[in-house]
Parts: sequence; structure tokens; C-alpha cells
Amino acid sequence: KTGGGKAARHASWRALEEFLAMGRARSIGVSHYCKRHLQELFEVAKVKPAANQVEYHIGMGSAGPNATDDKAFCEKAGIKYLSFSTLCGPCGTRELLTGPLVTSVGRLH
Repeated sequence: KTGGGKAARHASWRALEEFLAMGRARSIGVSHYCKRHLQELFEVAKVKPAANQVEYHIGMGSAGPNATDDKAFCEKAGIKYLSFSTLCGPCGTRELLTGPLVTSVGRLH
């Protein structure tokens, strides 16, 4: 069986911890993990994730409280919150390069 779910996330994390223990990685982390996923990971983790990489950019503001993928929880847990796609989303557009929101901020600063 392939796919996601809690068991698959736990298995993947155990594999990452093995790479770390063998010296094949300097640090290990996750991507797109919400608070629930992190809490479930803490059930089995011997090593805390160094980082949680999530899509986060100026255009996310319209998503309200869901826009941060629980940034505050990551910070409180000592997990670095890393943004990716800072100038990409929404996918398939140039909205964050030439759109009205970004250009209006640029004009002000």
C-alpha cells in the first residue's frame, strides 16, 4: 500500500532519523506539516524536526488564520519555520511578481 497517513509519516520520519544517525544528514525536517501532523510526529520522534518548510508569501494573507500552517506552534516548539515559493504562488501565474498587491507594496517602499 502506498499513500500518506499517520503511519506513513511515522515510517518516513524513522528513516530520516536513521540517515541522521549514520551521519548522512546534518539535520532533518518536514514540509507542509500542520500542528496535528507535528503532534503526531512527536509521538515517535527521537529527534525534533529542525524545520517545517511551507508555502508562505504575501498573497497568503487572504487565507486568514490558515495562511501560516501553524507558524506560532512551530516557533513555540523550537522548529524553524521556512518559507518556500515566496515569489511563485498562486501556481501558474506571475501574480507575486507583477500583480497589484505586490506592485502597490513596491510603490510604497
